[in-house]
Amino acid sequence: MDINSLASSIFNVQTIYLCLAIYVVTYLIRRIIEGTWSILIQQGDAKKVSVPSRVWDEIIVPILPILIGGGLSFAAKTFVWPDFAIKTKLARFLYGCICGLFSAFIYNRIRGWLKSKTDVSVGEADEPPALKASGVESPDPPAPPKAEPPKSEPPKAA
Repeated sequence: MDINSLASSIFNVQTIYLCLAIYVVTYLIRRIIEGTWSILIQQGDAKKVSVPSRVWDEIIVPILPILIGGGLSFAAKTFVWPDFAIKTKLARFLYGCICGLFSAFIYNRIRGWLKSKTDVSVGEADEPPALKASGVESPDPPAPPKAEPPKSEPPKAA
């Protein structure tokens, strides 16, 4: 297999679909867990809350998309896998893990592309959770601060 056929089998629509599916599953899991975080961790002192929170933010969240990609590789047997990933379960697992690793990057690129083609803001109100975890910077520069109108002085009394 030469490099061109390998590149064409990796960079295709199915890879983008798999990356977006991994991103969506990761997003849903994060929303559910972070939305119920206060219920899961009983009210206690800051030390009890900060340790699980750090484990979640620094260990689980960064590896979650990779694990989801690997898990989907075993669960989605009818997915249109590239030729090299069909041969063995390990190849399919690694392909799923790599797609999980790049899921936030792919989402970020598609969001930027959609934003450049339309006037609709896509996901600006909330920074994508997988994007924060992956360390990929947002493609959109922050909006410049609005300038305050000049203050007019009250008329002087004569």
